[in-house]
Amino acid sequence: FCQDVKQSGFSIRELNAMITHETDSGLVCFPEQLTWEDCSVLPSGLKPLLLKWTLGGRYGQPARRQPRWDVELQTDDSILRSQFDAGFVPSCIHCFIHKDALFKLTHEVPDGAALLHG
Repeated sequence: FCQDVKQSGFSIRELNAMITHETDSGLVCFPEQLTWEDCSVLPSGLKPLLLKWTLGGRYGQPARRQPRWDVELQTDDSILRSQFDAGFVPSCIHCFIHKDALFKLTHEVPDGAALLHG
């Protein structure tokens, strides 16, 4: 993950600043959601990170997207479940991205489909 962040043109510090711009309590009550319109204006270096990486594990560490990430979710977390049911999946920047936005990003990013599907 760190290697990909460096290649994106961002530093870990800059990425962390984007992640922590909201309070945890605000994200729990009103999770931030990115649609295609939001994603289309993001810096180009950030787009490959969004395709390739999500959050995983117990502590929300960056993790590669798993096969079938877009059709099944194995969790007991009610927030993740409700977001997934509405068409949103977690991202590496601690917000939810609409699945359709990720699919559209694959056309803007070189090797986008390979990044998204591993």
